[in-house]
Amino acid sequence: RKGNVGQINFSGGSTTTIIAKSLKLGANTDAGSDGHVTVSDAGTTVSIGNELLVGNKNLGTYVQNNGTVTAGALNIAEDDGDPGETAGSSVTLHDGFLTIAGRSDVGIGAAGSLTVNGGAFSTGELRIGKSGAGTVLLNGGTTAADDIDIRAGSLTLMSAATLTSYTNMNFKADGMLIWEGDHNADVATLVGDGTYTWGDGVVDIDTLTEGVDYDQAFDTADGWLLSKE
Repeated sequence: RKGNVGQINFSGGSTTTIIAKSLKLGANTDAGSDGHVTVSDAGTTVSIGNELLVGNKNLGTYVQNNGTVTAGALNIAEDDGDPGETAGSSVTLHDGFLTIAGRSDVGIGAAGSLTVNGGAFSTGELRIGKSGAGTVLLNGGTTAADDIDIRAGSLTLMSAATLTSYTNMNFKADGMLIWEGDHNADVATLVGDGTYTWGDGVVDIDTLTEGVDYDQAFDTADGWLLSKE
């Protein structure tokens, strides 16, 4: 809907909705044309052939309370041209299954967020902060990703959440992993076995103090990875 807020609610129990191409929220060029989607019931199934795009030109929000949703790709806060009002676009999973066959991009061109409070989220690559500030908050449930690329953003992993399947987590620029609890030993192990990789460091480590600003430092010719309890 142009110039207005558009809302779609997928609910009603045992219902299946098939979207052959893409579902785009906030895709119109008129300012204020925000788009919002809610998936409510356990028996609701939504199949999206191509991408679920949350925040294309205007704000987009996606909330899944239950049900099963599949898509080829997930893009959050793309910020594709005028009016450029996609900052704050978000995806929130409370329960159910959200399965992305390809890449999930959080913060493509503006600030965007992905929050998993429960249920199961799975994706191919998870890329955080391509050009905008990306935020991924895993409060609970299970998240599975083949690879994780943290650029201009952060991934927060709380103790009640499970992060599985990934074989590589790569840090670039000011990418940050916030892991609840003391995981310095885990970080050292994951660096040692090649699971954690990094490059393009932007911190001058000579300006930091060990034991205050960081507890461990791992270096390569490309930059530093710092770990703090």
